[in-house]
Amino acid sequence: MPRQGDSLLIIRAGALRCALPVSQLREVMRPQPLKSANGLFPGVLGVSVVRGDALPVLSLGELLHQPDEAITRFVVVRTPGRDFVIACAAVEYIGSFDQSEWQRLPSLLQSIGAAERIAAVDRDLVVTLDMGRVLETLPPQEGVTA
Repeated sequence: MPRQGDSLLIIRAGALRCALPVSQLREVMRPQPLKSANGLFPGVLGVSVVRGDALPVLSLGELLHQPDEAITRFVVVRTPGRDFVIACAAVEYIGSFDQSEWQRLPSLLQSIGAAERIAAVDRDLVVTLDMGRVLETLPPQEGVTA
């Protein structure tokens, strides 16, 4: 959940926008070559080498159960002990939101993968991701190779 005053990067998959705290981001870039294999965890597209690091690449569309779209950006996310890439259809803007705008995801929407909170912003829906649930979708670190 974003903290009060966090700047948030808004990225898009299908009809949903997703807010990621800028403080957890390493960089935004064009998609890099991807190595894939059969039998990957759901939502994991493969592995990409980013600045010399082999990082797992997750599909934002699959995490949020949105239709397939062309991937135009990689967003490299920092978490303690584990960086990963979120592949998305678009990076839209950086903004900040009042804490009171966010509400728990209604139970009817719990199937939206790793989504944690939801807000209506400018007549649009924005969700935040639960990074703990995102990390659960990744294979064990020792199994990630380029």
